Order: sequence, then C-alpha cells, then structure tokens
Amino acid sequence: MLGPLHSTGCRKCSRCGFVKPLEDFYRSRDKSLGREYHCRECDSAKRKRRYETPPTNTLTHRQCYRCKETKPLEEFSRRKEKPLGRSYLCSVCNRIVAHKWRTDNLERARTRDRKRIFTPEQREAQRKYSREWMREHRKNHFSGNANLWQNHGITQAQYDAMHVAQNGRCAICQTDKPTGRGKKLHVDHCHRTKKIRRLLCQRCNSAIGFLEYLQHNHLLEAAISYLNRTWC
Repeated sequence: MLGPLHSTGCRKCSRCGFVKPLEDFYRSRDKSLGREYHCRECDSAKRKRRYETPPTNTLTHRQCYRCKETKPLEEFSRRKEKPLGRSYLCSVCNRIVAHKWRTDNLERARTRDRKRIFTPEQREAQRKYSREWMREHRKNHFSGNANLWQNHGITQAQYDAMHVAQNGRCAICQTDKPTGRGKKLHVDHCHRTKKIRRLLCQRCNSAIGFLEYLQHNHLLEAAISYLNRTWC
C-alpha cells in the first residue's frame, strides 16, 4: 500500500531528509516506485566526496594490517577513499595477497585478462606511450634502482641505509668488493614470506638460495651429512 507521499508523486530522501518529487531521484528497477531512496543531489555529493583529495596530515608512518610492521607511507599504495590516502596493506603484503588470489582463482583471473582486449588504435597508443616513457626514464629504468621497488618493495634510500649499516660489506663473507652482475650487494629475502633480510654478494646470495631450497624440502641435514662423508 502506497503512503500519502507516494500517492502525490513525492518521496523523502533517506540522506538529507527532504521531501522531493520523484523526478529528483534516479531510476532503479529494484526499488519501490522504480526510484532510488536518495535524491540526485545527495548522490552527486557522495560521488564528489569519493574523488576529493584526502586532508593533509602530519603522519609519516602506518602499521601494515597484515604483517603488523610500521612502515613509511610511501610503502603503501595510494587509495583516496582510505584514511591518510593510503592502503591498509604495504606493497610487499599487497603483492603476496594478489599473487595468492590469482593462484586460488586462476580461471577467473584468466577470464578477466581475456576481457582486456585492446583495439589496434589502443595498442598503438600504448606502444607510443611506452616508447616516450622509456626514452625519458631510460637512465633510471636500466640503472637497477627501479628493480628495488618492483622486486623487493624498498626504495633506493632504504637500500643505501642498509648498505651503510653493513659498512658496505656482505653480511656473510664480509667482502667489500662484490663481483657479478652490477658488482654490488644484492638484497636477500625469504622466498616464502618475501621478507627482506640483509645485503649479500652474488655468490653468498646464490648459495643462500640453494640452502633455502634444501631446508624447505628437509634436505639440508642430508646435504651436510653428505659433505662430511665425502669431504676431501
């Protein structure tokens, strides 16, 4: 049974509380009278608030919701709708969660990827943008600094701080003249949790990777026993 407001072609907005004509409400098939419960003005105000710049704040760090570590805001993805304008997950945890979701929902992820079909014009525009971006950022892109953030989620400043804390030496063999690719210390991290550990030279970093594989497969003690038996 329709109320007195409905019979007169009006509705009370559920947000501002004003009674307005039905024409001031957006159409909605699943709502009564085929109109939304909030008026167009309130809906527009909500949309504007969604894209407003978050208020400035003096906080420079935030605790990650997943790993519970306090990190600088720069290590959290930008989210305008969240407090402080940043995500609740740090970049490292965000990559772990995204990888796990894709692994658990592989078919759904592939279906979503197939829907992202570009037209020839869009592909050419993307190639043009990529060429211009690479031409402008070629030096930084190939300097190795970009890989720190992409692979490990740390900035160049954080890498430099770790390098100074270790006096420029490998955390295992203590060499200050690393060899191999780039002739610099590499960031060692746990392949299971993605947690950053220390800086190692290329030889020690590769060795730790193999030892981690043996430990993960419960073969580390067997490998040590083998070396003790066959040492020459």
